[in-house]
Amino acid sequence: MNEKFKELLESLPKIAEAVNSFSSEELQIEAFHTLMDLSGNSFDEETRKSVHPKDNIKPESKEGITSKKKFLKEKDSPTLIKDLDLNPKDKKSFQDFIAEKNPSSNEDKYPVIVYYLESILELHPITINHIFSVFRFYKAWKEPINLKGGLKTASSRKGTIDTTDMYDIKMTPTGRNFVEHDLPRKIK
Repeated sequence: MNEKFKELLESLPKIAEAVNSFSSEELQIEAFHTLMDLSGNSFDEETRKSVHPKDNIKPESKEGITSKKKFLKEKDSPTLIKDLDLNPKDKKSFQDFIAEKNPSSNEDKYPVIVYYLESILELHPITINHIFSVFRFYKAWKEPINLKGGLKTASSRKGTIDTTDMYDIKMTPTGRNFVEHDLPRKIK
């Protein structure tokens, strides 16, 4: 094993601790890239866009040994973004937006959430953690059992959102048209 790689492995727990001290995912990503640059392991711009700290820093078990099963479970579990403001000053609140659009199924709720975060709050990138947080904060909605699977299903069946990268979920033109023109659904 080359020396640079050994040094990186030794420094990863400290990098993980520093990255996880930030509550904002955007700050975590920036901290991760900065610390990797400082450790002499910088990325080119294309790799930087595709590399996320949660993909590269494995949590340690109580014994200090990484548990693959635990890592996979934690990696797939979205985390709460505590500072996500769904009632921003000088912008439409999420509750008012939902009352206006009245989505009924989760497949309708997902593009409404992404639209709100992208177009009204102007957040970029939008991650699975943002969508998870909206469900947790908006108590009138039941939290989906399999959020990632539901997002992928909505993406493939309805084409309203692009979930190619769960760390950069985007609206599609179909999704924008759906939210702007087809909601609320007309009662027959």
